[in-house]
Amino acid sequence: GFIDSQVQSVLDRLPPDKGENLQLPLPEVKYQCDFYYDPVVGRGEYNATKWILNNTNKSDKFVADIFGAELIMGMTTRVSTEGGDWANAPDPVSMMTHTNDIYKTDDAGYAHDLAKLEKADYVFVPYRGLYTGWWLPKEEVNYTKFDDTRYFRPVFADDNVTIYRVL
Repeated sequence: GFIDSQVQSVLDRLPPDKGENLQLPLPEVKYQCDFYYDPVVGRGEYNATKWILNNTNKSDKFVADIFGAELIMGMTTRVSTEGGDWANAPDPVSMMTHTNDIYKTDDAGYAHDLAKLEKADYVFVPYRGLYTGWWLPKEEVNYTKFDDTRYFRPVFADDNVTIYRVL
């Protein structure tokens, strides 16, 4: 509301001939901000929080990107490898790197070892681009490694997310 009123106050001061054909948002603003136009987390991710509350322990830890982790922590108080006060924990760059590698690697065993190193019980796997401290486009996320039942077991799936138990 505040931002809208500020924008409107600027628009109100434009000469009439300058504001008639003005298309908002301006193309250069939209180009720079497209990331913010869509919801960051999907409905399935939101729905997953109910499952997390009902099926996990308060002490369970999740591998999640920053957006998923903030959702998980905000809705369930479970902790994650990222999000919230994780940046105050010892060696946050290592946690970001491990989280990024867990999603990106083709090697299920390596992803499992990193999840265990971070003492994670679950991996939260949304089907969208991820922000692990670095932008990781959806096309660079290797989803198939989580199907390796020697290391991971699916425990929840809905719309755009699957949660895997780290074995």
